[in-house]
Amino acid sequence: MTFAAPTNATGNLLSWKVPVGGDVWRHEKLVRGDVGRSGWCLLTLSYPSPLVEGPEPQGGEFKYDYLLRTSGQHFLLVSSHADLVTALIDVIGIRHKVSTPRVNVRQLVEDLVKQPQHYSLSGVYARVDGFGQSLRSMSLFGADLGEAQLFSSILPHLAPHRANLRDLRLRQEAVSISSKGELGFHYGGARSLRRTDSVLSFLASGGYLKWGD
Repeated sequence: MTFAAPTNATGNLLSWKVPVGGDVWRHEKLVRGDVGRSGWCLLTLSYPSPLVEGPEPQGGEFKYDYLLRTSGQHFLLVSSHADLVTALIDVIGIRHKVSTPRVNVRQLVEDLVKQPQHYSLSGVYARVDGFGQSLRSMSLFGADLGEAQLFSSILPHLAPHRANLRDLRLRQEAVSISSKGELGFHYGGARSLRRTDSVLSFLASGGYLKWGD
């Protein structure tokens, strides 16, 4: 396959549990490529058997593309399917060497309702508290949920676990982020990578990301 723009990219924020030596991404089955944005690169995995249902083999091997963003001990790994990210982690043998962050989605949602700043809420996925089996979960979507009186009124009963952020200045969807560090965005070249960098910087500076085992 080719990680062509535009496409949906999905994967995980991850961190090394202990410092690692060398470049673990220099693997015999991986080829690195440039994507025009500092801190990011393209990784192409060639594998003898299919990792997910999808493309036919090329030259006897199945090819899968990934986008990798590295920042110190932390990194973001995405592909066209979340299962491909898990598969690559297993292929290069790092499953027990990495951990995922905790993302305080609830606080993020509450803050963006009170003061949108650079981003608004275009989607919220939440568990519902206090209604037993009658109503367990809810998904809401809109250009700016924080401006909807209905959303504000029911927010105290919700336990948000995933949020979609919309860039207020660009009026474009930015990223979708879950409490387990699962992250997705619409890849459209270097500009979309720059937009994702901005969201990650916002999440880090706001204290919404907590790294650790």
